[in-house]
Amino acid sequence: MWEETGNISEACRKAHVGRGTFYYWKPRFDKEGYDGLTEFESHAPDNPSRIEPEVEQAVTEMKQAHPAWGKKRIAQDLAKSNNWVPLVSPNTVKRILKEAGQEWPGRVFEDEQLSYEEAMLKFVTASEAKEASGQAKGQVQTQPSSLRKTKQSLKKEEKQLQHDRRQVREQRKLEDSAWKRCHISTSHRSDKYSDG
Repeated sequence: MWEETGNISEACRKAHVGRGTFYYWKPRFDKEGYDGLTEFESHAPDNPSRIEPEVEQAVTEMKQAHPAWGKKRIAQDLAKSNNWVPLVSPNTVKRILKEAGQEWPGRVFEDEQLSYEEAMLKFVTASEAKEASGQAKGQVQTQPSSLRKTKQSLKKEEKQLQHDRRQVREQRKLEDSAWKRCHISTSHRSDKYSDG
């Protein structure tokens, strides 16, 4: 089109491309014709930079040693051991662990192929394994029933405090209104005696 008219601006307008795009594609068209425009050049490197195997191993070992740690904590701990220079990002930690086949308890529905029951069973199994590993290391685990009892007693105390505060407020209101009535009636009496 531009060869016929010689007007590059008009050709770009009709083709809905900018002049920069025209000048970018023109050398390829001159060299290879229309075939040169169908294949795109890839700017991606042949071998993208990968994390060193030692770092990947450190990530998996750290997750095995500390199953409760998440991706951020692992990335921060690796940076800490490297004079606070980050070695990997939290998302890279997640990718490394996923490629290593380590599970992330709490991510129940990540696998869309599982049914609800299968996903919940997988979650419960992973959570129990995590809890068991925590107990094996001597960590104190609070039983859910004792937590429930503690919450109930705290709620009971809170309700009692609210009730006590309400009674104090009501008592103060009664005292204030009695004082006002007394003060108003004495001021009226003094007014009667002062006028007369």
